[in-house]
Amino acid sequence: MALATLLAAGVAASAAAVAFTLDAAAPDRVATAALLHGAVVAIPVALGCAALLRRPADRFALLVVLAGLLWSTTALAESGDAVLYSLGRLFAWVSDAAVVLLLLAFPAGRLRTVRERQLAGAVVVLVVAGYLATALFATGYPLPSPYSSCHAGCPDNAFNIVSWDGLDAVVRPVREVLTVLLYGAALALLVRRSREAGPLLSLALGPALAMAAFRTMALVVYFLARRADVSGGAIDAVGWVYVATLPLVAVGFAAGIALRRFQVAAALRRLGTRLTSHPSTTELKEALADALEDPTVRLVYRVAGDDDHWADDTGWPIAAPVAAGDVGMVVLRSQDRVLGALLYDAGAGPDPALVDAVASFAVVVLENLLLIDRLRASLNDLSASRGRIVAVADSSRRAIERDLHDGAQQRLVGLRLKLSVQSDRLDATAPAEAAELRQLGVEVEEAIDNIRELALGIYPSLLAEQGLPEALRSAARRSPLWTSVSADGVGRFHREVESTVYFACMEAMQNAVKHADGATEVSVVLSMGDGLAFEVCDDGRGFDQAAVPAGSGLLNVRDRVAAMGGSLRVRSTPQVGTVVTGVLPVRERSA
Repeated sequence: MALATLLAAGVAASAAAVAFTLDAAAPDRVATAALLHGAVVAIPVALGCAALLRRPADRFALLVVLAGLLWSTTALAESGDAVLYSLGRLFAWVSDAAVVLLLLAFPAGRLRTVRERQLAGAVVVLVVAGYLATALFATGYPLPSPYSSCHAGCPDNAFNIVSWDGLDAVVRPVREVLTVLLYGAALALLVRRSREAGPLLSLALGPALAMAAFRTMALVVYFLARRADVSGGAIDAVGWVYVATLPLVAVGFAAGIALRRFQVAAALRRLGTRLTSHPSTTELKEALADALEDPTVRLVYRVAGDDDHWADDTGWPIAAPVAAGDVGMVVLRSQDRVLGALLYDAGAGPDPALVDAVASFAVVVLENLLLIDRLRASLNDLSASRGRIVAVADSSRRAIERDLHDGAQQRLVGLRLKLSVQSDRLDATAPAEAAELRQLGVEVEEAIDNIRELALGIYPSLLAEQGLPEALRSAARRSPLWTSVSADGVGRFHREVESTVYFACMEAMQNAVKHADGATEVSVVLSMGDGLAFEVCDDGRGFDQAAVPAGSGLLNVRDRVAAMGGSLRVRSTPQVGTVVTGVLPVRERSA
């Protein structure tokens, strides 16, 4: 609704300026004057409304529209009525001052530095004291005027109270010099801002700076031509050029903003290439600051939980962020969830499309970081869960081994002793029964051996008591194949690590005995590197891995090694042999 009102006001003001000029201007200059006065209003209003249509909160665009409406009053200087003519000449002075103020406020729509505010204050003082106040002491206005087509016979000043003869000789030359100096100061400030700014702001300032410099030169030429009393046609041309710089300055503003917008894609490409695949929050903030050319950029985060709160990138709790003054804020949302907020310097006038794009980029990066963190947490939980399963299984193995050793095996040993005693006692009286008891004793010894072998397969007590190298050497001595064990520098580790490597080596050794045709020896090597590594190698004929599927025993070993965060690999070459290698990460060594 507000935009429609501004647009309607602009159309009405432009039409009124053209109609008034057509009715009041000198016949020989009416067409040019009407065209200029219409353009002075229509162009800035149209450009400002177009910008407001894209971004209703654009303060500078609103200022441009208001300036266009103000500049429409300069058409009153074409009137033959003294009051309207005098108002038109006064508004022309104010319009000239508005150009300088717009230059200082571009592109943010506000005066940000002390120097800008001081210069704006000097412009206001000059307009009020050096121009508007003199209307009380002048019988007429300086002629010719770029805003009026009358060169002679112009109406008198309707606001004159007291005449002052020194006005033309003293005040007017001084104020004209001061006007040029203030324009020059504004240009110098823009040049400095352009040099200190980043590529985007410098690009936006370029066209506005060029138009401002052109207007300043046109003003100087017009002042000099009027002082030199140049002929009417030439000074009219200079005056028309000077009036035309009003809409041209607005065009310069729009061109600068358009050029900067064309570079938004390049800024986003730089942002994408600067960030790694998994940037830290500090790297993300620095990349956003570089893209926006704003070192004050901050990222704050919404910490979900029982007491939702906000925190900075160090994790320190902070108050909920708000947009205030020159601090702009974009809330970073992922669907219905608030991830955080991007705080930036709104007073610097950043490109709104770039701000929105950068905020969207930040949301994507933060979502990826959250997903990665969740995935890592899930993987860590899974690894810990699988490790606990292995630990529980080993604990159950040891319990079964103790039960067999301390229970069934001890009972059988006791039974064997009793049978031996009874057979000795019956030798003299019942030799046949004694022989039967001795035979039962032999069978009990075989059962004891079977239980001992079973206990060793479930969890060898030597592994828990003396560690991995000794347990493997003991197994090597029982192997049908000649087996060597090398374990230099390998000490004690957590129980689940030792048991995993032990059973992996045992499975490989048993496979060599059962399936390695032609094998005569097996070597087992333990070593320390990035983790606890093991290698079991036989000299059999090997096999074609593509044609022979892995057995269930080896698959179980592979799963167990993976559960501990390790890896297992089997390499076999026909007529060469088979090698089983693996490595387990070792986080802590047991005492």
